[in-house]
Amino acid sequence: MEGIEIDTNCDWGEEAIATAIETAQMLEEGDPAASKQLMAQAQWAKQKIAGTTDIRVPYDPMAIRARLIRFYKGGLTDEGIDRMDYRRYMGYIREAELIANEENKASKGQDRVVDSGALGGLQAPEQYTGEVIKLI
Repeated sequence: MEGIEIDTNCDWGEEAIATAIETAQMLEEGDPAASKQLMAQAQWAKQKIAGTTDIRVPYDPMAIRARLIRFYKGGLTDEGIDRMDYRRYMGYIREAELIANEENKASKGQDRVVDSGALGGLQAPEQYTGEVIKLI
């Protein structure tokens, strides 16, 4: 993000970041410079919340594609992504990240439950910490 000034005192919350990203996407065609500025600030604020303000993460398109295909459980294919408009592609990335964050927040502090119809919501197995006798 060279040439873009970022306010390092920015203390946006998650809702403000999401609003900034939406606004940046709407401004993309009409005012690309403002869109880039707002997106850079939102990314920096997101990294600040995550505990790191280094936004120079290398872009790895293959890793992103693989994660999207895995996240959407085959609903997206590599060929489908190739034909997709970049705004829709970025929307799938954003939504996958938001869904994953919501699921992580919902699962914090709760007992782990295996979500499977076959198991009927049984508790996840815990690691055995008792005595072990070596047979061989």
